[in-house]
Amino acid sequence: MNAPANLDLTNRVVLVTGVTGDIGTAYVRAFTTAGANVVAADLPHLTDAGERITAQACEGGPGHAIFQPCDITDEASVEAVVQSAVKTFGALHSVVNNAAIYRTLGGKRSLTELTTADWDLVLHVNVIGMWQVIKVAAPQLAATGQGRIVNIASVVARNGAPGFAHYVASKAAVEGLTRAAARELGVDGTTVNSVSPGLVDDGATRDLNSGDYLKAAAGARAIPRPMVPEDLVGAVTWLAGPSSGFVTGQTLIVDGGGLRMSLTNLQPLDPVTLEELSPVVTASLDDVDSAATSSAAAMASSWPTEHRRRAEVLHAWADLLRAESESLASDLVRETGKTRSEADAEILGSIDSLRFNAGLARLPLGSAGSLWDGSEAHLVRQPVGPTVFITPWNWPALLLLRDLAPGFAVGVTALVKPAPQTTHITSRVVALGHRAGIPAEVLQVLPGGADVGSALVRHPATAAVAITGSTAAGQAVMRDAAETMTRPLLELGGKASMLVLPDGDLEAALTQAARAAIVTSGQMCMACTRVLVHQDQLAAAEKILHDAFSRLAPSDPRRPDSLLGPLVSEAAMDKVSGYVDLARRDARLIVGGEQVHPDGLPGHFLVPALVTDVDPNSPLVQDDIFGPLLTLESYRDDEDALALSNATPFGLAASVWSRDLSRAISTARRLQAGTVWVNGYNRSYAEMPSGGVRMSGLGRTRGVDGLAQFTELKHIHLSV
Repeated sequence: MNAPANLDLTNRVVLVTGVTGDIGTAYVRAFTTAGANVVAADLPHLTDAGERITAQACEGGPGHAIFQPCDITDEASVEAVVQSAVKTFGALHSVVNNAAIYRTLGGKRSLTELTTADWDLVLHVNVIGMWQVIKVAAPQLAATGQGRIVNIASVVARNGAPGFAHYVASKAAVEGLTRAAARELGVDGTTVNSVSPGLVDDGATRDLNSGDYLKAAAGARAIPRPMVPEDLVGAVTWLAGPSSGFVTGQTLIVDGGGLRMSLTNLQPLDPVTLEELSPVVTASLDDVDSAATSSAAAMASSWPTEHRRRAEVLHAWADLLRAESESLASDLVRETGKTRSEADAEILGSIDSLRFNAGLARLPLGSAGSLWDGSEAHLVRQPVGPTVFITPWNWPALLLLRDLAPGFAVGVTALVKPAPQTTHITSRVVALGHRAGIPAEVLQVLPGGADVGSALVRHPATAAVAITGSTAAGQAVMRDAAETMTRPLLELGGKASMLVLPDGDLEAALTQAARAAIVTSGQMCMACTRVLVHQDQLAAAEKILHDAFSRLAPSDPRRPDSLLGPLVSEAAMDKVSGYVDLARRDARLIVGGEQVHPDGLPGHFLVPALVTDVDPNSPLVQDDIFGPLLTLESYRDDEDALALSNATPFGLAASVWSRDLSRAISTARRLQAGTVWVNGYNRSYAEMPSGGVRMSGLGRTRGVDGLAQFTELKHIHLSV
């Protein structure tokens, strides 16, 4: 991100360490030019040079600068500098940790030549010294409520640099220190970020501009040229200022004055063939800031108030999805590995979401009435504002439109952060929305990883966030949302169970359970993961499920008769296989669990696993495995059945089977889940709200009730 031409840091107090090199000098000048007051620090023997630098910076004004000698490895010395800043300028708002050492007295040394003394010196200055500055400055930064810490790392921490292993390791440690400090200091309003420049043409490092080091610093697809100090100035001054508060805990790549959140583009693979799909170009911080700002501005346009227009646009969008349903379904199979029949169903569900919410767009929301004193009260619902939609890879079209359609029905603007794996299909769906008439600033896509989502959620212009993802992802969003009180809607991990009561139709229930366990190859939050039967029916249940699972063979999901495809990635296979191994050790694996390659396909195919004789406290029962593994468990009586059903931390969905409807409903009321199906499974409707309890999320989407998630309720009182 380039520093804005009108960057105003008037009265902001900034401490910059390591100022006597070309880079440090450029920082001091840039901060004073923007109006900041700067405390410039470096080693005592460099006092003359430091005082010349600050004197020249003061001439460029309008900010002021003073030099303070400081050894950052000495706590008392650091304390004196921080106190000097507070005494001279009244506060300390920002710290730029620029001081570092890249070599020892011996210069470049191979791994075998490095000594303990080499490591001690570099780590003590580059890591411990930086930590010491953060530790001493933290209370003063917290007192301002908007403290900023910028740590200077290096791209060589990612790429390596032969001959400088100790320096590379120290800069990697800076990245870890940044993440830890961001988490700890964020509660006080202080953000902490690192910047990783490539090789900078600085007088102190000019002897490195050759050979292996330059190659490592540039790196394939990373930073293509040596940089000059001015390239860093815009990024660092912006991060040290108040407008950067929506990003923290990141190590950002500096490239010609811009800030990127990743060294390279993301590269998804076709789960079936493992061939490369189109690379994902990640959004920059410039992109995030610009998109959030324009999204907020669009809330002042006619979009939120033109109800009939929004209804027409949603219908037109549904028409375009239907017209391109065949090719969209093919893209879904290619990007997710799901079966063709499931992809077709996803597109139909997406169309249904748009059509249902198109009708709701014209529904008058709110109420009015007379109060006891004769005055009038109006309760109105207004769109909450710019909303971030973070979508998963497994059902990317439906789970986007399930949340986005009710949001558009009430008039929000949208910032979509898709899973990298399914950025292409998501972008196609959004492009159809633009063709249907949705303005570009109302609906925007910001590709990238979790860092992009975090920046969007923390941005002061965004008002709400809706995420479907893992519980860990939801917790991260909650932490980010707390910074700006962004309203969260979270549909997270699940551990859905099917409880078959003694009078239930055992064969019908278990036949459905087997199919429900392999939806998206088990990679779906509402997939059936547990079956509970009465202990007297355990043997019969095992036989039924064994027979059903024996017929569930993975195959090429592009075939129309395929029942399940591969897991999405090698990482997913490693995770699920680990649980299969655990089942072999600590439980009884009835059938399945083998890795196979149908038709010679290289993807990560797993035969669905059926497990029994498992302890309720086992990770097999307690964890969200997210793969085709079903546990068969037994209970003694109804109370034991309920206790076992509710024994996990999750609560997204459940199913109960009984021929006695009163008994089934009574049981359903006591199951801790956002959705309970009676004598059925996985029945979802645009008309009915969905969401989880406990570790499965917060809030509800879908249905008329789902509209409230995207609105603010306002009381307007009329004295009459």
